[in-house]
Amino acid sequence: MRKQMTIPGSRGPAAASRKLLLLLPAVLLGGGGCLLSARSPEAPSKTNQVPYQPPTTMSLVLTNVQATFSAKVVDNYTRSLDPNFGFVPDPADESESGELPSWWASWNKQEEVQAFTNILNQPSTVTINFSWGSANIATDPNNSNIQYYQDLPYVMTLYKAQKDTVFSGKADLYMVETNGLYSITKWVDKRDGSAHATLGLVRWKGSIQF
Repeated sequence: MRKQMTIPGSRGPAAASRKLLLLLPAVLLGGGGCLLSARSPEAPSKTNQVPYQPPTTMSLVLTNVQATFSAKVVDNYTRSLDPNFGFVPDPADESESGELPSWWASWNKQEEVQAFTNILNQPSTVTINFSWGSANIATDPNNSNIQYYQDLPYVMTLYKAQKDTVFSGKADLYMVETNGLYSITKWVDKRDGSAHATLGLVRWKGSIQF
């Protein structure tokens, strides 16, 4: 299991140490913010049934992930991941984390599901909106059977009263097709040039708590 830590959130650029404040822009926080913390994992309620479409196209994978993140239910994200899933952080996030490259290289589907179980584990007073932008589809030069969305923008916004917190970035989202169904086999995370923290940093820090 990954070690987890508590990192308070604030306003401004991300800090260079896990013990420093993760800063978020004041204009987006509306005078408040949330904490990145290491709460004990508690699975989001499964009573909310989220529609799931058989991912016969790459775009349907994105639709399923967007719906399940926004509903704060991790189940359909789990179904959207290939068994050989891997995650690659932005180089700046990797440096900020202080972890060895081998730590990130060992990130797998189990780690990913646990991370998003924690991230989506929000009380009913918190609403999550997740959305993708648009991106071109390219073919992996090392494997013609794998296609990916190149520089796919994403935004995750958490709303609680007047306290809105935004995480954003871009991803090279690699997908593989098996028996006519697509799944995500690799997420290469990238900073998008904004002051928002990426979901790569959120993965590392543990979870989000207002």
